Amino acid sequence: MPLRVARWFRAQFVDAHTWRDVDLVHWWQMPNDETRTTSPWLQLPVDLITRATFSDWHDKVAVARVRGYDRLRPYVARLAFLLAITVALVVLDARWWCLVLLIPGWVQVVLEIYLYRFIHRDTEPRWEIVRDMRDMADEHHQTKLLNVTGLLGVLACPLNVVAVAISPPGGDLAAVKIISLAAATLYVNSGLASSFLDPANYTETSTMPPIMHRVRPAVPLLSLAVVVAIVAVGHHYGRWEPEMLPLAYAAATLTLLLGVTIRNHDRVVAAAAGVAREAVIDARRELGGVVHDDLNAAKSAVRVVRAIPQVPYREAIDLAAFEAYLTHLSARVGIDASPTLSIEDLVEKIASPYGLGPGDITCTITWPADIRRENQAVAIRMATALVHNAGQALHKGEHLDSPKIVEVAGFTTGAGHDLKYHLAVRDHLPLVAPQRWCTDGSTLESLRDWLDDTFDGELNQEDMGDGTKRIIASWRDRPPVRSYGWDETAREAL
Repeated sequence: MPLRVARWFRAQFVDAHTWRDVDLVHWWQMPNDETRTTSPWLQLPVDLITRATFSDWHDKVAVARVRGYDRLRPYVARLAFLLAITVALVVLDARWWCLVLLIPGWVQVVLEIYLYRFIHRDTEPRWEIVRDMRDMADEHHQTKLLNVTGLLGVLACPLNVVAVAISPPGGDLAAVKIISLAAATLYVNSGLASSFLDPANYTETSTMPPIMHRVRPAVPLLSLAVVVAIVAVGHHYGRWEPEMLPLAYAAATLTLLLGVTIRNHDRVVAAAAGVAREAVIDARRELGGVVHDDLNAAKSAVRVVRAIPQVPYREAIDLAAFEAYLTHLSARVGIDASPTLSIEDLVEKIASPYGLGPGDITCTITWPADIRRENQAVAIRMATALVHNAGQALHKGEHLDSPKIVEVAGFTTGAGHDLKYHLAVRDHLPLVAPQRWCTDGSTLESLRDWLDDTFDGELNQEDMGDGTKRIIASWRDRPPVRSYGWDETAREAL
C-alpha cells in the first residue's frame, strides 16, 4: 500500500503530463480556438465548461503577463484584503485564536513581496533558505504550482474565511463582519486566480496534478460551496446576526467572479491569437514583397553569371539553387508555408525553363521531414544538378519526341552509422552510354567528383527496364568509420 501511495503521489505531483490541443510546427502559427460555436446561445454554457488550451502561444502569453504585467499586483491586492480582514477582526474584538488563523496569510503575502526581488532576477538572496525558495519558483514556474508561497496559500484561503466566520457577530458592527467576509472571499479569488492563470495551466508538459486541469472550469462553484459551508457552520454556532445572514451568503457569491476572471483571460488570449496570426501573415507578405522587388534584379544577374562557361560547375549549381531560394523567399508568405525550400518547390522551379509544368513532374520524398539541415542542403544541390541535367537532355534534338516527364525520388537506406541518403531523377531516356558516362570535363563527372570528395557519396545510373532510366546521387549521413589501428598492408610489411 505505501508503494502504491508513493507511485500515485509521484504520478500526480512529480511526473510530467503531456497535454496537447494543437500540433503546430512553429508557435507563431498560432492555435485555433476549437471551443468557438456557431450559436451564441450555445457558447454561453460551453464557456463554463471549457478547460485551458495547451499551446506555446497560451504559455508564452501567461509568462509575459505574470512577469511583465502582474508583477506585484496580486501580492499587494492580497495584502490589502488581509489588512482589511485583520482590522475588521480587531474592531469586532475577535478572540486571539481568530487572529492566529490569519498567520498563514500574512506569511504568504510577506514572502511573496519579499521573494519578488529575486524571482526571475539576477539578485542573489543572502540566506540559503530564500535561495531554495527562489530556485523552486524559478525552475518550475512554467510546469507546476507547488512552491512555498503556494502551499501557504492553500492554508490561508480557507483559514481566512474560517477566521471571519467564527468571529463575534458584531452587534451594531455586524456590517464590519460582512465587509471582512467580502475581503476574505476576494482573497480566495486572488489566490485561486494566481493558481489557475499561471503558465503551468497552459504548458504542454505540466507537473501540476491532472485533476486540477479537469476541475479548473468548476473551481468558482467549488469555492462558492466551501465559503457557503463555512458561513453556514458559523451560523450554526450563532456567529452571525440573523439580519446579516443573507448578506453573508451574498458576499459568498463573490467567488463566482473568479470564473469571470479566468474566462475573460482565456477569451482575450484566444482572440489575440487570431489577431497575431494576421499580423504575422501581413509581415510575411510585406517581407516577401520587399524580397521580390529588391532581389529580382539579383535573380537576373545570377542567371547571367551561371551561364558563363568559366564558372566552375559546383558554383553554377549553387547559383541555380540560389535563384530558386530567392523565388521561395519572395513567395513564402503563408503562415503555414515551410520555412525551408522543399525539394518539390525546387524541382518545379528548376524544370520550368525546360517547358516542364507541375503536371509533368512527380516528387516522392520518403525521408523524414526533419532531416538534418546539412542533408537537406546536399539534397537541394543534387536535385538542382540532376533536374538540370534531365531538362537539358530532354531538349536535345535526338530526344525531342521522348515524353517530357521527370520523376524525382528521395529515400534512405541503412540505419545508424550506415544511413545513406539517395536522390534519384528518372526520365524517359536511354542509359548514358558507358563511354560517355562521367567522361573528363562532363557535368556528370563534376557531379560525381563533388559527391565523392565533399559528401563521401557516389553517382550511379540505373536501367528501370521500361525504357526509362534514373540517375541516383547517394551520400552518407555521417562520415564512414575509419580504422586507427594497423591495416593489413602494415601488418604484412612486418
